[in-house]
Amino acid sequence: IPGLLYGYFGGGILTPGSVVSTINRLDFTTETVATPTPKLSGIRVNLAGLSSPSYGYFGAGATSPIARVCTIDRLDFSSDTVSTLTSQLSQRKSAFAGTSNSSYGYFGGGYFFPAATYFSTIDRLDFSTETRSTPSTVLSTAKSDLGVVSSPSYGYFGGGFAPGALSTIDRLDFSVETRATPGIVLSSARFSFGGGGASSSSYGYFGGGATAPTTYTSNIDRLEFSTETIASPIIPAKLSAGRAGASVVSSASFGYFGGGVIFPATRVSIIDRIDFSTGTVTTPTPKLSTARGEGAAVQINRNPIFKGSPKYTNWPESATTGYFAGGAVSSTIDRLDFSTETTSVPTPKLSQARFGLASASNSFYSYFGGGSSALTVNTSMVDRLDFSTETISSPGKQLPQARNALTSSSSSSYGYFAGGSTPPSAAPVFISTIDRLDFSTETITIPTPKLSQARDDLASVSNSSYSYFGGGQFATLSPTAFVCTIDRLDFSTETVSVPGPQLSQSKRGPGATSSNSYGYFGGGYITVTLINICTIDRLDFSTETVSVPTPKLSQARRDLTGTSSSSYGYFGGPTSVIDRLDFTTETTSVPSPKLSQARDNAISGATGTQRVGTATYGYFAGGNTGIRSST
Repeated sequence: IPGLLYGYFGGGILTPGSVVSTINRLDFTTETVATPTPKLSGIRVNLAGLSSPSYGYFGAGATSPIARVCTIDRLDFSSDTVSTLTSQLSQRKSAFAGTSNSSYGYFGGGYFFPAATYFSTIDRLDFSTETRSTPSTVLSTAKSDLGVVSSPSYGYFGGGFAPGALSTIDRLDFSVETRATPGIVLSSARFSFGGGGASSSSYGYFGGGATAPTTYTSNIDRLEFSTETIASPIIPAKLSAGRAGASVVSSASFGYFGGGVIFPATRVSIIDRIDFSTGTVTTPTPKLSTARGEGAAVQINRNPIFKGSPKYTNWPESATTGYFAGGAVSSTIDRLDFSTETTSVPTPKLSQARFGLASASNSFYSYFGGGSSALTVNTSMVDRLDFSTETISSPGKQLPQARNALTSSSSSSYGYFAGGSTPPSAAPVFISTIDRLDFSTETITIPTPKLSQARDDLASVSNSSYSYFGGGQFATLSPTAFVCTIDRLDFSTETVSVPGPQLSQSKRGPGATSSNSYGYFGGGYITVTLINICTIDRLDFSTETVSVPTPKLSQARRDLTGTSSSSYGYFGGPTSVIDRLDFTTETTSVPSPKLSQARDNAISGATGTQRVGTATYGYFAGGNTGIRSST
């Protein structure tokens, strides 16, 4: 999909005052700018943009100093064509902002001239039907010229003009469509953000704007999504010049502030780039085709609803497949089709039958690393499953240390293999290191952070910002060797901390799955009775607290594994039963499909949560069938 690789800047006003309908396209991989043929349906300035997984929507705006429209134009990412929706915004307006999750887009605020009316209204666009509605939720203040950034769960509308500059930030909860004012404010009251802001998986960046009608700023405020705090007062990096009305798009690695106005009325074509990993700002060579400001920008919806992302691009649209691989001892890969909830066994197998392995995935591949091929033989090998062809190959890389009973997680750029032990014998050596696989280069290194305690048989859950490693054992098997500790790996800084929450019981061998809001650790082997359990611990990502909801697994068991679609989590092994956890209702059930063999210590690394929108399957591979299986 071309939209995966591009950001689009549409409309705006030139110097000395000509409004345009042209669209510039920024290629994220080459950082070059082109002007494709399609244009907006008419000239517009101070419009707003929002993005779905398939389309970009440019809403309303001004066609002249005294004329506003309520039109919504749709840009098809697959064909770079523009059409006009039948649906329109509830008011003719300009100078508002747009944000979106995977299902809905929200246009908030705005201004109507000549009546000098400011709006607090939030219009909702349903992406599935492309119909507009107006929910009861409104902004805290009627205002215009605001900015917006987005986390997986919330849209944050910051600043604005009411009249007078504002510093308040309104938070829209995507799941329940309620608005709150969390108490955070921008470092200074300002407006004229161009209706946008840059968003990474961990932070939102409000860049530039005007603090007064004659004062434009280059400052950048950074909002940390996990703590809802603003960098005090601003991050050191600044835009290349104080300017207002820049349009913003974001790839997985960078935010691009394009165009804008330098006081008093000089439009520019420069594009400033903020590096999400370092927080530094540079000005690469490409520029917009013309100097302009107060336009709008869209790119494929990169709200990190799912954990994986393409190598250079934005977050995936949806997930329909999970793969369960390996086990003690098997090379089989079972594929779970999320849409039909049926299982099958495709042709590819692991290069070696093994158990206790782990996997990390992006949207193209899953990498199965480590494990044991026999009770005293560990391996450091890495197999790669190509999702598009369902073939297995070796990328030629290995983990730095052969290890068994490890766990893994994935950010947008890297896969992390954590913990484990070697060899799997009566006196194993437990490991605390975390190996990092760079998805873009397929190289493996050992960064500085380690787990707080060397251990194996742990499990991990992840959101877009963090991975949480829970449970495990740190010594030879005994009641005192199990842990309830949860370590947190910050993807943006690659630091490990122990935030405080613990599992409800010290346990080893739980399975794990994640929704947008929660991580679930299911089953395991506990210290008190040395028996398997069927309870599920829930980690709330927003508050980092652990609770034990009502649903349980259908069987008490350990050494199971998990995968997840957008709606359900699935726990499989060591029997052939697959339990399904409904993320919305938090109820469990046992659908009809089963694994092809009863097995334990398998891995579901190539899960559908790390697939792009064309993904169809999930795979369960390997496991312990009681024999040395090469299937």
